[in-house]
Amino acid sequence: MMRSARGMKRFLLHITALLLGVLLLPGAPVAADKQRDFGSALEAAEKAYAAVNDYTSVIRKKVVVKGTLKEERNTIYKFMKPGSFYLKWTEGKRAGTEVIYVEGANNNKIRAHTGGMLSFMNTSLDPKGSLAMKDNLHPIYDSGFGFMLKVLRNDYNRHLKNRDAVITYEGLSDDGREIYKGVFPAAKGYYGHIVVVYIAEDTRIPTGIAVYGWNDEFIEEYHFEKVKLNAGLTAFDFDPKNPAYGY
Repeated sequence: MMRSARGMKRFLLHITALLLGVLLLPGAPVAADKQRDFGSALEAAEKAYAAVNDYTSVIRKKVVVKGTLKEERNTIYKFMKPGSFYLKWTEGKRAGTEVIYVEGANNNKIRAHTGGMLSFMNTSLDPKGSLAMKDNLHPIYDSGFGFMLKVLRNDYNRHLKNRDAVITYEGLSDDGREIYKGVFPAAKGYYGHIVVVYIAEDTRIPTGIAVYGWNDEFIEEYHFEKVKLNAGLTAFDFDPKNPAYGY
């Protein structure tokens, strides 16, 4: 009887260990369901972004402006809350061009200069004027992680009210970001017909977005790479007098 009791105890312990092992596997159903819940992913992204004061990155961008596809790569991007922006183009015809926009400063205008021989010439631009909006779909202050989160939250809240969208988890990108795709109905106030968002697994920040129109046509895509959160930026990083810049 003593041997039988010990054997039964070892058997029960073995079964318990197996069950615990299954429950803790990365691919277990509970973990997978949580990963596929966009609402939870969006809440985590908003919480993560709330803890970010500033960041630096480079942007890869592709947009259609007036029927023409525009592409840019390796554009340096800096941001500091609540509304300070710096961009520098490093490739193409705009290489060397720098722009700075600080909410409330310079009469709420962009401070800009081109690259090359005329880099010494500085100008102030209306953020929504034709020059500033050339090759762009959004003014400079509607860019970055905060703007992406605003778009995603607006669409998701509308979906929660109407229950008329289909939002799916599409797996991981080649660089390890979670991909979510939303398909939305027309004429309901949504941002686009198809919106694809890329969320970094480690930081929970949305670092990429692609948008397609109501006829499934491509509209815009942005990816933020080499992201450094809370890089320690100060007001001097958004000052044209900074000697690191070409103003």
